Amino acid sequence: MESLVKTTAQHSTYGNAIMGHIKEKTIKVLFANSRNQCAFPGCQTPIINSSGTVLGEICHIKAKSTGGPRFDYDIQADELHGEENLILLCAVHHKIIDDDPAAYDVSTLQSIKQSHVNSAPPSMETNLDLFCRLLLNRAEAAINVSNNSGNVAINSNGVTQGQVVNIRQSGGRVMVAPPVDSIGADSDMASYIAYLIKRYNEFASKEKSRTRAFSYGAISKNLEAELSCQWRLAKTSKFDKAVDYLIARISKTRLAKLNKAKGYRSFSTYDEHLKKLAQ
Repeated sequence: MESLVKTTAQHSTYGNAIMGHIKEKTIKVLFANSRNQCAFPGCQTPIINSSGTVLGEICHIKAKSTGGPRFDYDIQADELHGEENLILLCAVHHKIIDDDPAAYDVSTLQSIKQSHVNSAPPSMETNLDLFCRLLLNRAEAAINVSNNSGNVAINSNGVTQGQVVNIRQSGGRVMVAPPVDSIGADSDMASYIAYLIKRYNEFASKEKSRTRAFSYGAISKNLEAELSCQWRLAKTSKFDKAVDYLIARISKTRLAKLNKAKGYRSFSTYDEHLKKLAQ
């Protein structure tokens, strides 16, 4: 899923991106149905805050470019850039969804969007026209450079100017730095959550009744759903909730139950974990 940008370059239909752009009336419908809030379940982030800062992004469910998440070769431009294929998300959840298209496939995103639309009546924002223009302006201002092997000059005198430049990173994932008041920004909290996740995987992967390959990443996804965001990006106030969830999952494993019956604990407490780190 990628935020839409207009382009003056001439592309074949499936070369880099399908020609066309989002219409302003489409964004008005999308924004009204969003109620100025990220569509991801449990997220309270406004699309545009009270000061007029754009926090949300116009995102495609089926990607507009080949190689993008959930790209559909059979989709037409009017459908691709239509309201049914668009969803408004905050920047954090936009990245979460695009980083794992297998988990967040087309039907899942359509369900997320529909649930959000059905949860309350559409917004009748008095600043609807302005807000929609702000969203489009942000999308059209995106910068994108692919396969660059030299320097890039933007808005510099004496060089070729472009209306839109797309920059894409290759050879690694783009990481979102955890906010100051998040679990990921606290090394002790982050270490303990990572320890509990590892402990769960150690126990759960040894279940003899398992009929298919064990997924070591599933517990992180489940925790993400519990917290409504990546656990590293969750506020520190959700630390106890994350710990309680992971301990409950560990305690349900067969090995943990066997340990309990023998009088053994299956995990260190937070304080015990910190003492081990200090040694």
